[in-house]
Amino acid sequence: MSRLTISWNDLPRSQWDAAHARAAATYQQDWAYGASLKSASPSVEILRASIARADGSLVALAQIVARPYAVIGRFALCTHGPAWIGAVTPDEKRDAYRLLRKSLPQRWPRLLIITPDEPAGENAGLKGMSRVMTGDATVLLDLMKDEAALRAGFESSWRNKLAKAERSDLVVQKSGLKPAQYRWLIDAETQQRQKRGYRAMPLGLTERWQDAKAECANGDRGAGLAVFRADLGRDPAAGMLFLIHGAPRDLSCRLDQRGRTR
Repeated sequence: MSRLTISWNDLPRSQWDAAHARAAATYQQDWAYGASLKSASPSVEILRASIARADGSLVALAQIVARPYAVIGRFALCTHGPAWIGAVTPDEKRDAYRLLRKSLPQRWPRLLIITPDEPAGENAGLKGMSRVMTGDATVLLDLMKDEAALRAGFESSWRNKLAKAERSDLVVQKSGLKPAQYRWLIDAETQQRQKRGYRAMPLGLTERWQDAKAECANGDRGAGLAVFRADLGRDPAAGMLFLIHGAPRDLSCRLDQRGRTR
């Protein structure tokens, strides 16, 4: 019998954000991601589960996106989750998955798909579950290292290209964060996706994400977004846009009794 308990849509955003940051979880498990999807698609239902031990300590967060399918059914997806909080045993993970499947607040027929943000293995708590798709490949860079350590970790060919770029006339600068100031990069990404034939997060969510992160950071538009551009002369040669996730520097959100931000 499980010693864990699960609650749905009860954890305040401030506590969710703090636990999410502690877990160093993915952006798909950030509260702002659910808020962005909901604002873009009102028919989407965002389900946020918090799983705890008997002493009240958190074991996991799971943000699930539910949509209608086949007219009468519901399709629920937990992307790159659950987010495990601190040290969690394989048994606790198995119990957490069981609670998610058993208590999902969606009517039948329903389908719950979970894509854990960890490799498969005995410690993942996935025993008894069936794989239905190939998992994602994710690259993680530890930016806490100093510049020398980061450079030493590069492949020699990449390091040589970086050195060549640094000797060039490229000027790298941080771009403005008003949507009109980074619209050129969104348009360039749209064209690149069409040319190369790949799909990724809908670009329309970028500004919604920025709004959702600023909501709990006293309106700071840089709380959830960073944009950099490399200019050659007066023309942009390249650009990169980063979604920043985790707890904002200054949590100012408050919730009413129904759990809505205000």
